[in-house]
Amino acid sequence: MSIGLKSDSSGTSGSIVINGSDAVLVTTTGITTASIQDSSITTAKIADANITFGKLSTSATEADNVASRTAKAWVNFNGTGTVAIRADFNVSSITDGGTGIYAVNFTTAMTDADYAAFKVDDLRSVGEVDIVSASSVSVVVRNTTFALADTTFIYVSVFR
Repeated sequence: MSIGLKSDSSGTSGSIVINGSDAVLVTTTGITTASIQDSSITTAKIADANITFGKLSTSATEADNVASRTAKAWVNFNGTGTVAIRADFNVSSITDGGTGIYAVNFTTAMTDADYAAFKVDDLRSVGEVDIVSASSVSVVVRNTTFALADTTFIYVSVFR
């Protein structure tokens, strides 16, 4: 492997040369990545918290598309006894509405109630999403005989 530097005639820009090819263009305003080969940068090389919606695209439309492809809220909670959230994003609390009935309350409300909500649980019951509003979504858990039931693992995700 050979690594070298190459400067233009004005001395204001140049390249880092790896194995005879310009790998990275260096100018007085910074480094461009146009000539970095595909797969040269892996996610393992990117520092935590350095990727944001804004950095995924410079196009407002694409940024909106990226935002639409990510969950606006999700939660993993225990629905038995005192309801307890294990992990979440954009969920402030869970309201226990009685056996097998739960309301997932959002920290930041959705823009409206026109979102998609999904529920999975460890009883493998039908994914019943009941009452939907901008501030919460209610889910129902049933056992194998379709009776309302509390269960240990309930997962809810919301996309808009």
